[in-house]
Amino acid sequence: MSEKKETLDPEIWTLSVIGDVYGFIDEAFSDIPVTEQDVLKDFLDGATFDNPLYIGVKERLLENLWDKKASYHEKNRSIQ
Repeated sequence: MSEKKETLDPEIWTLSVIGDVYGFIDEAFSDIPVTEQDVLKDFLDGATFDNPLYIGVKERLLENLWDKKASYHEKNRSIQ
């Protein structure tokens, strides 16, 4: 039997790693209390990062904050 080696496409590998990182961010973020989320938002709004990875993490965390606040307001509207 011949052994078939699979070559990994660097773009697919990179996207997979980024997806995993964002998954970890989402999971960790969901465990943060609301008051600490606001503190984190203040920190991220004032932070400047040169590394593209940190910029991506900052954007993802700010996205999570926005989504959480939007869903909270939507839930309050549906109750009224």
